[in-house]
Amino acid sequence: MTVKQFFQQDKAMVGVVAVVASELLAVVLLTVVLLIVGESPMAHIRWYAGVAVPALLVVRAYAKYRDALSATKGAIVALAVTFVLFMLFLIKTKTI
Repeated sequence: MTVKQFFQQDKAMVGVVAVVASELLAVVLLTVVLLIVGESPMAHIRWYAGVAVPALLVVRAYAKYRDALSATKGAIVALAVTFVLFMLFLIKTKTI
């Protein structure tokens, strides 16, 4: 099974994997850019809220296809859970 075939399945776990993968990729890219520039990632922790944008695009992509209802539900749940966890982290570190 190729990666393309995996993400075309209509399973909730596929939506979860797609959202988490898009968020991890965005986190890695932002961290690398901050380290190259010489800034501390913890000094700009609120910038990581932008990680939700690629995840929203993944949810939108799955929602456009009516055949992928389960994958859409999984993607929405994963996005909601990761967003709440990020907000709890911001509250705990008192950066809000």
